[in-house]
Amino acid sequence: MNLRRDLAEETEGRLHRRRSKGERVRAQPGACVPGLDYARMKTQWIELEVDGSAMPSYVAAPDGRPLGAVVVLQEIFGVNAPMQKLTELTAGAGYFAIAPALFHRTDPAFEAEYSGPGFAKGLAAAGAVTFEGAIADIRAACAYVKERLGPDTKIATWGFCFGGSIAMLSATMPEISAAVSFYGGQIVKSAVPSRPSVLSLAAEVVAPIFFAFGGKDEHISPEDHAAIRKALNENGKPYEFRVFPQEDHGFFRQGPDGNPGSAEVWPLVQQFLAAHLA
Repeated sequence: MNLRRDLAEETEGRLHRRRSKGERVRAQPGACVPGLDYARMKTQWIELEVDGSAMPSYVAAPDGRPLGAVVVLQEIFGVNAPMQKLTELTAGAGYFAIAPALFHRTDPAFEAEYSGPGFAKGLAAAGAVTFEGAIADIRAACAYVKERLGPDTKIATWGFCFGGSIAMLSATMPEISAAVSFYGGQIVKSAVPSRPSVLSLAAEVVAPIFFAFGGKDEHISPEDHAAIRKALNENGKPYEFRVFPQEDHGFFRQGPDGNPGSAEVWPLVQQFLAAHLA
């Protein structure tokens, strides 16, 4: 059973900037998504109990009845201001959105800077995540969604970077109706010797997947793109695959106004979600 409660107090004094029930929290000035009506959107931090651990999760709910739900899966830098912004973007498109803190077992308040040391810190935290743990986290988020919206609610995932790899993993779960994977760098090659690649589970995929990559991404090669497509084709799995030649890794971090690729892909993501969550 998933126990949830609003974060009325900081978890162990370290969940800074996450305040009382129903209060919208901005991690930094300017985190708002342009064009979204925040007066008609509810955002809050909650906790979900997963395997005896409290998992902070950022929730953004649209005004009115949601079109479905989306579990937003973080980059290695944590559920930070950009991830909150993308969760809100998802809600602004009409979906109930929840971003679970996937590193809660080692640090529930995890955030890392966009720097060399921050990247190393995030990579280490991601390396501690097991497939079993990630699936349990997503399953807890799905249970919360269905408790809020009803048992027939359709749910998608949308992951970025590390979360993009976990999004493909989520496509093996019966709870997930569709998965969106943005620049998942650990799909083909696992960063942890004891953890298999996500691609090795291609035969177990049960949900359609939308992939988006940057053509200038040095972390994910054209050979990796080909390997993903080959594995899914050989197993007869439905997917869409887009490469934006002029974009780099993390090109959607600032949302659809960040660059031409992000502006182009955002309508495609909305079309994909609408097709599979209707």
